Amino acid sequence: MHFVFLLARTFPWWAVPMALVFGQLTVFFWRRRSPLRFPAAMVSVGLVVGAVLWIVYRGDLHSDRWVRALLLE
Repeated sequence: MHFVFLLARTFPWWAVPMALVFGQLTVFFWRRRSPLRFPAAMVSVGLVVGAVLWIVYRGDLHSDRWVRALLLE
């Protein structure tokens, strides 16, 4: 459970690099004309949007409360 709280507290610091990795995967799949380019792009965009929303809604202050609400209630 502590690991989930740690992931929520540090979300932008690992989500943005993962979004870059999925962005590179999107470019790779795009060049190969693979249908996997769309899920990879959606994951990348979702991580960036999530990181921006985490910052806007002050996840540094409220992330513990969000995790408790999602998992424990």
